[in-house]
Amino acid sequence: MEKQMTAERSRRAVVTTAEGEKSAAILRAEGDKQSRIVSAEGAKQAAILGAEGQAEARLKVAQTEALAITAITQALGKSESPASYLIAQKYLESLIQIANNADKTVFLPYEASGALGSLGGMKELLSATSAGPKA
Repeated sequence: MEKQMTAERSRRAVVTTAEGEKSAAILRAEGDKQSRIVSAEGAKQAAILGAEGQAEARLKVAQTEALAITAITQALGKSESPASYLIAQKYLESLIQIANNADKTVFLPYEASGALGSLGGMKELLSATSAGPKA
């Protein structure tokens, strides 16, 4: 009878230990799950805030460019087109970037060399702005 009681106690101890390990594994898995969920929500929020920041920056750049275009239009008067000035300005900026390239060899196709004539138009626009608005 004593052996039977010892065997029963051993069996209960093994069952209790197994149940404890099972509960611990379940709790660990649930903790890992919650940790991943919170981490994913944090990454999501960071991505949303980053996108909102980029959108706000682009909006401010667009508003600033609109103010610049308005100022150019007022400076040129109604007789000149601000689009011509802006195109020539962007063209010069791109030429500067090309010239600053490490290769230092630039091949301009025939059609692009004709665009260099627009620099004369740029000169006219600049002289018109420095002379003041035409009445």
